[in-house]
Amino acid sequence: MKRPNLFLVGQPRTGTSALHNVLNQHPDIFMSIPKEPVYFAKDLHAESDAFHKRPKFFHFREESQYLNIFNTIGQQKIAGESTAVYLYSKTAARDIHRFNPDAKIIMMFREPVSWLGSYHAKACQILGEDQRNLSEALKLEVERKKGRFLSKDVMAPSLLFYTEFLKFRRQIERYTQLFSPANIKTIIYDDYKRDNPKIVDEVFRFLDVDTEFVPQFMELNASKSSARWPVIQRIIQFPYLIKFALKLLPRNIFGKFSLYYWEYFFKANEEKKIDPQLRKSLMQNFRPEVEQLSDLLRRNLIELWGYNKT
Repeated sequence: MKRPNLFLVGQPRTGTSALHNVLNQHPDIFMSIPKEPVYFAKDLHAESDAFHKRPKFFHFREESQYLNIFNTIGQQKIAGESTAVYLYSKTAARDIHRFNPDAKIIMMFREPVSWLGSYHAKACQILGEDQRNLSEALKLEVERKKGRFLSKDVMAPSLLFYTEFLKFRRQIERYTQLFSPANIKTIIYDDYKRDNPKIVDEVFRFLDVDTEFVPQFMELNASKSSARWPVIQRIIQFPYLIKFALKLLPRNIFGKFSLYYWEYFFKANEEKKIDPQLRKSLMQNFRPEVEQLSDLLRRNLIELWGYNKT
């Protein structure tokens, strides 16, 4: 069986779903269904199990389960998956390297404050966030690190430690210390949003697959965070029902159902505006991280993201 050799490691809410969809169209590339097995984020598995006092989330725990996702690979040159918390996970880089030291790694980054707004909305939708106000959710981070103010529905407590996701240097270095620079590609959300074809062409070249192939592009990072039928959403996203469906349904049927679910069970939302004063304060707080990311990527993100105006 061909082992996965491509990992879109995150961050969340930066276009990984759109890129996964595009890559899956290429005849030389096989992308996983489900998109995010979360197999290598074993630190999050342990954290979740400890919080819930039993295995409740993260259904791919054994290597045999994980490899079964890829059991229908044909002659494709690339086999990959896109778990957007692998960049955040403290153990995923090490375990991916042990699994396949020659793997290709793709990282995607977005301006921190707009990322916070988008990720918080998604956290309210699927991660168990019960504080609907972003400012208040950020204030709770210190207490949540002590185990307080966490709903019973939270997938793993640290997934609600919002500012920890923005520690760019330590996350990137987990991969650069292990993988060859030639096997790591970084993408800035703004570039991908501005010119899908250009960035996808770069990715095809990075993966050394046919660049003449022209995919269909999906809307990038559409904001869909309000369930049309909240009660049905809670039933469908019940962890044990998902686990049962993964065992029962063939890969292609589960994949089609997943796409249908996210497409039709949620309404497109106009992205909530972040209070200007809060935005300014957050930008000032995150400027050092943006400066470090600029240095690491050799790109003036301070100017691109407007941090030179704060």
